Amino acid sequence: MNGKTAVTSAAQRVVRVTESMGTAVSVHAIVSNADEDLAARIDTHTQAAFAQLREVERVFSPFIAESDISRMRDGKLRREDTDARVTQVYSACTEAERATNGRFSAGWQGGWFDPTGYVKGWAVEEAFDAHLRGLLEFDGVLAVGVNAGGRHAACDRAGSGLGVAGRRHAPGAPG
Repeated sequence: MNGKTAVTSAAQRVVRVTESMGTAVSVHAIVSNADEDLAARIDTHTQAAFAQLREVERVFSPFIAESDISRMRDGKLRREDTDARVTQVYSACTEAERATNGRFSAGWQGGWFDPTGYVKGWAVEEAFDAHLRGLLEFDGVLAVGVNAGGRHAACDRAGSGLGVAGRRHAPGAPG
């Protein structure tokens, strides 16, 4: 066991799923006991994470006509007039393009800004940190993670023996 606590067969998985950003999004919590109070806390945090992901989709989706990204593409909105997160993502995409010598680019044919290759992973990390990581503070929660189309973030409680940590993305996917 190398000093780690073994996860017994009594551990249970609590799973919640929604659709957002064109894919299934699932939150998984590994718990030692799934009583009603803990399940309600997991649901509250999960719904907040799902709401944040839907809000990111509303701002960034090139498939939603009124999103900031679509309105920029259509010449109806300047970047400096968008949601502040657009500028944050634009800067991150510019840096990723520089760091990869252009192998990653948020520039689309015709020159418009399309950050979809970056946003999903970024949004998953943001939602995880804002709403799901805190679940580990509750007694009984051993690990928690979120997955959205291959972009995921997960963490376990120290000493749980699960060995879950970090952020992982589908091979070849930036962000």
